[in-house]
Amino acid sequence: MKAFARQTALMWCGFISGLMLCAEASSGSSENIHAVIVSSSRYWFNYRHAMNALGIYEILKQNGVPDSQIILMIADEYATNSRNPFKNGMYANGVRPENTWYTEDTELDYRGSDVTVKSFLDATLGTGPKSLQATNEDSNLLIFVTGHGGDQFFKFQDEKELTAQDIANLMEELARRKKFKKALFIADTCQAFTLFNKVTTPNVYALGTSLRNENAYAHHSDYDLGLAVIERWTHGFLTNYRKRKEHPATTTLHDIMVAPFEGKGPLGAHIGVLGDFRQVRISEFLGKKSSGRAKPAVKESLPILPATTSNRGIGPAPIRHFQSGACAATAISEGNATMTRLSDESPEPNDTAFLVLVSGLVLLVVLSSKIVKTTNNDSKRSQATTTA
Repeated sequence: MKAFARQTALMWCGFISGLMLCAEASSGSSENIHAVIVSSSRYWFNYRHAMNALGIYEILKQNGVPDSQIILMIADEYATNSRNPFKNGMYANGVRPENTWYTEDTELDYRGSDVTVKSFLDATLGTGPKSLQATNEDSNLLIFVTGHGGDQFFKFQDEKELTAQDIANLMEELARRKKFKKALFIADTCQAFTLFNKVTTPNVYALGTSLRNENAYAHHSDYDLGLAVIERWTHGFLTNYRKRKEHPATTTLHDIMVAPFEGKGPLGAHIGVLGDFRQVRISEFLGKKSSGRAKPAVKESLPILPATTSNRGIGPAPIRHFQSGACAATAISEGNATMTRLSDESPEPNDTAFLVLVSGLVLLVVLSSKIVKTTNNDSKRSQATTTA
């Protein structure tokens, strides 16, 4: 009888262990992970947005997600740009050949003027020529967008806009077509979290790297390239993700994407989160960590001074909760006043501020020319009087 009970217990233990292993394998499998990664900005000075996108792309490729399940959209030809002194390479941590995040293996699906609101929607829905056509009700879908944005809009090519309502409609349509089991939408841009104000679709998780009236900032600049090369949140996320050789099956989105920023204030903004990130494993959207593909170098995360005129105090900062439309936001306060400055902050350009600056310069030139002309006329009159 005791032998029978022992055998029964062992059988049940084996059965339960098998179920746990299957669950772990399923959570980290790359077979049904699909992604749309978008850098929507044109022009050389927006180099950092393309680097944000390439950093996320590299993680997926390293973890075994095939290019057939990734749509990569970059709105400018930075690697071959005439202002790029290091052709066919893109760098976030020093210009060395081994550091490039853009290689012959990088598969761009949409580039330049082909990166539009319509092509993004078609690619995500699976209706475009290059699109996610294999997604189903068991798929985990990652959408990452980076570029310029504002209150409830995200710019494409500095011409068209993807609105918060467009995003809500997209997620509803994806759910109606049974295109995902879970979806994670990340926006790294100014006022990012406002993009999710109207999202109510179940099983959609979202993260914005700034709240309303907040900017997204660059992390550091490269002096050889002469511009900022990556955003703060994306840099911090990549650093946090790569710090550990392996992530246990229990590592959550909150552990990697939210918790490392709590109380440190390196973003100069607050993170907004839709859904409970503590209940979702990071491997469900990024796959299991693998060493099969060369890893791009990422600087160790160093504390930097938030781009504000004054710090908000010393000591740990509390987490504050906000309600914004249908989205419950978790805001991470800025932290310690003793942080050191890593580099000059590079906020995303504001169109209004840019126009004011240009107008001021034009006015300055006009006034200067008038002053010079008046001075010359006075000089001529003085000479004429002296002669007379």
